[in-house]
Amino acid sequence: MREKILSLLKRSKAKIRALTPIQFKVGIIASCTLLTALVVVGVGGSVIASTKSKSNSKSDVKEEVLSDEENIDLLNVVLPHSKDDADTKFTEDMFIAQEEVKEEAILEMIEDTSQPVKIISYEELDIGEDDSSETVVGEVVEETPSNSTSIYEYSGIVKGIDVSKWQGDIDWSQVAASGVKFAIIKCAGRSTASEGSLYEDPKFEQNIQGAIANGIQVGVYFFSQALSVEEAYQEASMTIQLISKYQITYPVCFDWESADGYRVANRLDRQQLTDICNTFAGVVASYGYTPMIYFNRSDWRGAVNTAELTSKYKTWLAVYFKEYYYTSNAWDYGNSVPEYPDIPYDVWQYGVTDTVPGINGWCDMDIAFFSYGNYEVQGLQEPGINLDVASFTLTQGCDRYGNPVNLDEGSDSLSAYLRDNAHGKNCIGYDVELEMTIRDLAGNERDYASVITSPGSYIVSYSFVDPRNGMITKELSLNIISKPTESPTETETETETETESETETETGSIDETSTGDETSSETETESQSESASVPEDTTAEPSGEGVTQSP
Repeated sequence: MREKILSLLKRSKAKIRALTPIQFKVGIIASCTLLTALVVVGVGGSVIASTKSKSNSKSDVKEEVLSDEENIDLLNVVLPHSKDDADTKFTEDMFIAQEEVKEEAILEMIEDTSQPVKIISYEELDIGEDDSSETVVGEVVEETPSNSTSIYEYSGIVKGIDVSKWQGDIDWSQVAASGVKFAIIKCAGRSTASEGSLYEDPKFEQNIQGAIANGIQVGVYFFSQALSVEEAYQEASMTIQLISKYQITYPVCFDWESADGYRVANRLDRQQLTDICNTFAGVVASYGYTPMIYFNRSDWRGAVNTAELTSKYKTWLAVYFKEYYYTSNAWDYGNSVPEYPDIPYDVWQYGVTDTVPGINGWCDMDIAFFSYGNYEVQGLQEPGINLDVASFTLTQGCDRYGNPVNLDEGSDSLSAYLRDNAHGKNCIGYDVELEMTIRDLAGNERDYASVITSPGSYIVSYSFVDPRNGMITKELSLNIISKPTESPTETETETETETESETETETGSIDETSTGDETSSETETESQSESASVPEDTTAEPSGEGVTQSP
């Protein structure tokens, strides 16, 4: 017990230094009360008894009570520091060029984690698609009765899970209702193939937002295949930037695994892998997160300097009892836990089961011997969709500015203005990607290219699935009006005018002839007289063979 308390205080020393004298005193008082009620845990055995202690005296701390504005999470004075002020802002001076950081420089940087260590920017990291196909590398062992007389309190142990893309679409409201209190979510990883490319887990954003929105505390893990300090530094840089906007309370974990065919298999000695772990954990700690290291039992004992890592960081142990290995049995309070004095672990990944409501299929199962108090979901709000413009009326075959559209551009390009018109936020304040559909009044889904050429009224629907409230939708009306009859061009108008003028002139001569015989006769006589007075032109233009000119 003494070692547990000292370990907790050691992990909190950096935060204690930052407290004001009043905050420090209150923290110590709160800590003493909390430690009296701390769980008495044995890493082996069943629940034998539980103890609680409560302080009813208010006079001792009356003068030290802080206002709401001054209050901080006092439990973090003794509990490991966790990151719950989401959305870190990165500035240029927080980044360093990848080519500038080598092993010696990195190890030197992480010696002092009181300030954020410089990291490689996300844009500079070579990140590809997730083509991972990791295999389970936890060990299955026989469950053995324990002779330990140590006890632990029910309220000191919490049930959790760890998830990734392999769990598909998760109904986090069902997960929360089932009693799961924390989730460690895969944010990214490195390929097990020889090239070892980095990738982001495609379900990370969906999973972390779903868990947080439903009141489940979250940590994250990076699936590592690092072969050097430099690669571990890249992985930590990527992780920090991926998680910066989220409310992280549980640890940020380094999950290094090896198996036949993995790029790391039989490639590193103990000190090399220990340095790799220290690198990732040191960078993470410098940003205020609690680091945790994950191995199975064999790797904890044979691949790293165990005591060095477990004395500095939280420990996640993967070892499975057969009862929980691909079965429908879940661990429950009072059941046995592994007893390994050489591996003082904080989280036990105890099996793979199909017992979690909201998850269709197998899921990694965990229990933690610690929890965090004073937790509230930040930024809870009503989800919704806002529209810049409530309706559109367009002319057939034209864009919204009246210009003819080019149908060869395709529906996605032509309808971009409709997509840009809507903006969605979920219940914890994050921007979401919206689905958009267009339907006619009969309810038939239509392609935009066919809509813009077909006069009529249409409904544009926007939607997204909120992690707490389900489907959120909003609609607008889109009206396509017929293209007006084309007006004649200027040339066509001039031609028509000339034609009409000629017609009117001809009609006028006829009328005049029919109404004045004398005038017509006089005109005829004048014309004949003029014709007679003009001498005959005796010069002929050449018009080809056989044509001659008169001398």
